[in-house]
Amino acid sequence: MHDVMNEQVIEEHIMAELNVLYEQAKEIGDEVWALSQWAKETKPIQEWAKYRVRVRWKTNSISIEWNRVIFVGPPGKRRPLSKYVRRGKGYAYRISTFGDAPDWELFSIGRFEGQFGPMRKRIERLVKMLKEIRAYSREKQAAIEREKLLEEEIE
Repeated sequence: MHDVMNEQVIEEHIMAELNVLYEQAKEIGDEVWALSQWAKETKPIQEWAKYRVRVRWKTNSISIEWNRVIFVGPPGKRRPLSKYVRRGKGYAYRISTFGDAPDWELFSIGRFEGQFGPMRKRIERLVKMLKEIRAYSREKQAAIEREKLLEEEIE
């Protein structure tokens, strides 16, 4: 019983750390949004932000993805659509992926990815640990059940 509680405590700590990373990523995502709004208010349309970041929970994990913003529709009724930007290998996006972004946005994306890359790596490790502790707990529970059945057969 005490061991199961230890596993639950470990799982709770992992989930708490994932929550911290999620909140940090959301704060950075808010910075991206604020910069986008700043550009919209102060720059000509050609220099508006072309990319946005999306931070969200996915079943026991966190997704941090960039999207290319594309506007569709007639002038005055245009609406934004997001197109997922593929990251490629590694934990951080390559700056060359955002080649059509204005210079100010490229600089910002580079700064944000300097934070997001290590966060993605930590998230991946935490999710692996979470899966392993859950698998271990299931296997241990199955062993306890088998042991009980054997004891009942002996009696």
